[in-house]
Amino acid sequence: MNTPTSPDPPASPCVGVCQVNDRQICVGCHRSLEEIGRWSIASSDEKRSILELVQSRRANATTGMAPTGNQLSPGGKTQSSLSSAPDSLS
Repeated sequence: MNTPTSPDPPASPCVGVCQVNDRQICVGCHRSLEEIGRWSIASSDEKRSILELVQSRRANATTGMAPTGNQLSPGGKTQSSLSSAPDSLS
């Protein structure tokens, strides 16, 4: 039985998509290369701190991504995220 004073170490957030973006953050698990390297020797507290950073990065990646294709407007109508250039610029 687990007690609050001796929790199991957190599981790795690795999802098997091991690709690093231009900021040196894995696009699969959202850990930095340093965090990935330290994971196996990190304490449970350090792993929890890393997971908090991962959660924040995931949220930022979700809300900060450039739109692609169609998205819903505030009124619920579908709108294209790509606009065509005005005819005067053609």
